[in-house]
Amino acid sequence: MVSEGIIDSHLHVWSAAFPFAPGKEPPESLSGEESSAEKLLEMMDANGIQASLIVQPSNYMFDHKYILSVAERYPDRFKCMMLLDPTQTPDAACDTVRHLVTEKGCVGIRFNPGLWPEGKGMDDETGRAVSRLAGELGIPIGIMAFTGLKPLLPSIRSLLSLSNEKEGTTVPRIIIDHMGFPRASPGEVPSGQAWDEEAWEGLLQLGRDHPQVYVKLSALFRVSSTPLPSDYPDLPPRFDELLGVYSAERLLYGSDFPWTENASHEAYVAGIHAVRTWAGRQEGIEAILGGTARNLFGFEESTH
Repeated sequence: MVSEGIIDSHLHVWSAAFPFAPGKEPPESLSGEESSAEKLLEMMDANGIQASLIVQPSNYMFDHKYILSVAERYPDRFKCMMLLDPTQTPDAACDTVRHLVTEKGCVGIRFNPGLWPEGKGMDDETGRAVSRLAGELGIPIGIMAFTGLKPLLPSIRSLLSLSNEKEGTTVPRIIIDHMGFPRASPGEVPSGQAWDEEAWEGLLQLGRDHPQVYVKLSALFRVSSTPLPSDYPDLPPRFDELLGVYSAERLLYGSDFPWTENASHEAYVAGIHAVRTWAGRQEGIEAILGGTARNLFGFEESTH
């Protein structure tokens, strides 16, 4: 049974019963039931996770049928974050977003900068139009910095400077995934890699300058230089730095299931144990483990 109101703010699920996008098939190790919603529910219940945010996996690209079907089957356990198609015109992209939010219940939009047309950035016409719409709809944007945060900072700052003329508020709320991948070779196996101090300072400064920026303490097996099994001993000082800038109310836990299972069967449990331990040393543990996600995505309080 679920005994705590912990929210996992970052994971993916897929099923071979729903066709994958061409060339986007998962690795063989994650091609079976290891990546299903049912397997995830087993792991959530075993680790005190009340509910989770499903981020649309690249396996399906812009076809959201599977994750929406999961949220429909388990409405008390899952909400969904869509993946933006940045090749659409601004009007078409906004129509798609509006439909997925108002008709299908999505609670966030993921920007993957690698999907933008060559020569364009996230702050192009489509990105700016969708960002303004996100502000109007009250949903956050998640940024996948898989190739590093540094080259993305100008476009992120550009989006953060947008003004919602109708409401007179600054938009949008932006979430940086996986602590910004602050390694010398982001996205690759981090073991032994140097910490990218310039990228890290960019993330901290972003938080100082913009109160609407949040950070996910997610995919720690991708961030730590210590191979599993491990309690990620290199990360507590970095967590303390984030906490000092962002406060608990702008930090949120995430696992990155099922990539946890691809890394090591210990990774899912190691991630939640690490964040519980770090947050437990500070005030605000409830925010990091659930409150921030409830504020951003509208999860209900636990009734267990």
